[in-house]
Amino acid sequence: MICTDKARQIRTMVDSGICENELARLYGVREDTIRRYLDFSKPKPKSKAPKILLFDIETSTVWARLWGIRKQHVGHYQVIEGKEWFTISWSAMWLHDGKIMSDCVTPKQALMRNDESVLMGIWNLINEADITIAHNAKRFDVRKLNGRFVILDLPKPGSFEIIDTLIQAQKQFAFTSHKLDYLNTLFSLRKKDPTDFDLWIKCEEGDQESLDYMLQYNQSDVIALKELYLKIRPWMTSHPNLALYVDDEEKMCTVCMSKRLTREGSYHTVASSFPEFRCNDCTSLVRSRFSETSKGKRRNLLVPIAR
Repeated sequence: MICTDKARQIRTMVDSGICENELARLYGVREDTIRRYLDFSKPKPKSKAPKILLFDIETSTVWARLWGIRKQHVGHYQVIEGKEWFTISWSAMWLHDGKIMSDCVTPKQALMRNDESVLMGIWNLINEADITIAHNAKRFDVRKLNGRFVILDLPKPGSFEIIDTLIQAQKQFAFTSHKLDYLNTLFSLRKKDPTDFDLWIKCEEGDQESLDYMLQYNQSDVIALKELYLKIRPWMTSHPNLALYVDDEEKMCTVCMSKRLTREGSYHTVASSFPEFRCNDCTSLVRSRFSETSKGKRRNLLVPIAR
């Protein structure tokens, strides 16, 4: 476990000029342990452009004792001690960087169901991100990671906004399925690598070949996620406003920060109308915050009664 206070103390000592090998001798640990503390306490960088992280995780099964296979309610007391789920692997990439970052448990860690060292990498990335993107992020990926973070005594990552491509797809489209692989097949985008239940079993048994394939599968998911996000991005009605992150007073697209905008009519509410623009790069529609309805018109305008 990494102690937050100790991490801050080590960061302060390094900033004051004490080298890593001296700190290792002082604390009686190896230098790579000191570097882990330094990575943990690294301040969140300030950037003009928002840092947008796409990520995906793969988790293990939960082992439980059952009396049958039909219409069973599995109570928490039936979970075998020490056989709770753990994180097998994770994969991530920054939106405007093609490099894939990932990590996976070793065979020994899989057998011990120990994901602590693996989770440090994704914690650092999420802590650095301004916005995260995942498919089913709000109900699965983010909450799952939060659960492991708090168990391992890792602090809550810095604030970030979430783009959940599953929620956005369900909100905007009535497809037969909104699973990532189905949507990407429908749109002729990158498909997920094939898997079956046996892969998870072999990974939990510490089979190196299966763990290697799981990591490859996890990485392909992130590529597929990026393609899906870019495909449905113009349709999102609750996308974070990227223009807020940029120190620039010119009009720009709130979705991709392009300044190539074309006026396309007006956006109407029950009490006012606003200039509407289309982005010539990502094709998203955005509107001005300032009404084009005159004061006289607003003064005499009637609106429906809410019931």
